[in-house]
Amino acid sequence: MGGADRARSAPPLRGQVFMMRLAGLTIAAMLAGAGFAQAHAAEPTTTPIDCPASVGADVTCLSGQDANGAWYVVAMPADWNRRLIVHAHGGPRMGEPGAADPLEDLDRFA
Repeated sequence: MGGADRARSAPPLRGQVFMMRLAGLTIAAMLAGAGFAQAHAAEPTTTPIDCPASVGADVTCLSGQDANGAWYVVAMPADWNRRLIVHAHGGPRMGEPGAADPLEDLDRFA
């Protein structure tokens, strides 16, 4: 059983090498695109809304929804001192969360 009897695999054809490289580049591009889409999908957007009278004058209110579906309201006074107070409330509502829920909390606790 000499070396001549060993089965040799044929070298890959030019087309096969090209297709393997193309497949690798396609997968890399898809992964890069998925990372880009995920990074941009996580950015929440806010909408200006009318503030409740209870927060006072010269306050800007913004409403939004985070990447997980939680609604939030931001109330920012004109003379904001750059300190943030976060009020997180998870209940006692029995229904589905809505955009007005955090606004009701802001009015109740302002």
